[in-house]
Amino acid sequence: MAIIRPWAAALAFKPPYPWGPMLSYLARRAIPGVEVVSQTVYWRSIRVDGGDAILDVRLDGDGTSLSVSCDRPGGPDLDRLRRQFDLDADPAVIDSHLAADPLLAPLVARHPGLRVPGAWDPFGLAGRAMCLKEKHPFSTSYHTRFPEYVSARFPVPTSWGYSYVRWFHKYSGKVMVATPSMRAELAEHGFNNVVSWTRGVDIDLFNPSRRIEEGQPGDPFEGLPRPIFLNVGRVAVEKNIEAFAELDLPGTKVIVGEGPQLAELKRKYPKVKFLGARFNEDLATCFASADVFCFPSLTDTFGLVILEAMAAGTPVAAFDAPGPRDIIPGSNSGVISDDLAQACKDCLNLDRQTTRAYAEGYSWRACAEAFIENLDPLPVPERKRFWQKIRLRRRKKKFPDTKIG
Repeated sequence: MAIIRPWAAALAFKPPYPWGPMLSYLARRAIPGVEVVSQTVYWRSIRVDGGDAILDVRLDGDGTSLSVSCDRPGGPDLDRLRRQFDLDADPAVIDSHLAADPLLAPLVARHPGLRVPGAWDPFGLAGRAMCLKEKHPFSTSYHTRFPEYVSARFPVPTSWGYSYVRWFHKYSGKVMVATPSMRAELAEHGFNNVVSWTRGVDIDLFNPSRRIEEGQPGDPFEGLPRPIFLNVGRVAVEKNIEAFAELDLPGTKVIVGEGPQLAELKRKYPKVKFLGARFNEDLATCFASADVFCFPSLTDTFGLVILEAMAAGTPVAAFDAPGPRDIIPGSNSGVISDDLAQACKDCLNLDRQTTRAYAEGYSWRACAEAFIENLDPLPVPERKRFWQKIRLRRRKKKFPDTKIG
């Protein structure tokens, strides 16, 4: 008997790698207690309309589409699923989207086949290899401090990590980074093709109007002592979330997100409130309803959640590290300090309207225009002067100077 699902959909599947390797990759990154990956099927626990549900994703028999089902009406966010499974990675689909975009179309016309490898995971490596083989120009971005990230998990020197990322980005026309401090840091490690590419924030979604005060209907922190100190992100060791959980603060510390360190932190810090993953309007409401956002990470190169919190009117406390030090100082929208607890307390005195106004300066259009400009590969280094010297020496040998008189 066939199982009748309350919600089901089919998604076209034509990425440049087969379903088997995709599942193998997802299995290596699976979140315990949240994701289960077999040789043929992907399952995940999700939230749908405020309730728990199970997502089921498998390849149809003809291999051209994904069968997606959910045991709760409403179903998951399909756009998010497309991104997770790289369903738009088919070159024909990418090119059609680029050609239809008024900003990107002229660039694509100048550089047919231009690509931007996203990372040094298997897919990023495959994209890089393809570009080099086909002699396509490409740019890359550096949005995680990969050497420090690896050293936080394994006994590997950061020097090994930097040797690897220099190799990965070596033939990139431009390596895009989010902040001036990260640009300077990579220059110190031997990178010479680094350019700036700041981030943008959705100021309509992340908005102070979504704030729900204590005791009002829909309060995401109902029953929790105030003030609310919030952290949002992947719950993993490289995010340094334990530094936040250990802080001695008034009110309640709240963590939103999932990840491999979630179960461990729940056991160690029973007084911290863990809300699991939140998305879209639910997440924006959490940002706006918190009193302070705490960002303890030392490995992020920017921290987009900083802008999302500020756009919601919530001041940000962070360590003095790359990313926060490029966004927060002088903004009157947050505090950076080596004393993270004091920074959190100081943020309680900051004005939420000022915080929102500062975030409005990070528009998506400016971010997109900078990205498009950075896609143009750097010109070939100028060698004219060198060859002029060689020709001049040859002339002198052929026609030696003679004295008259």
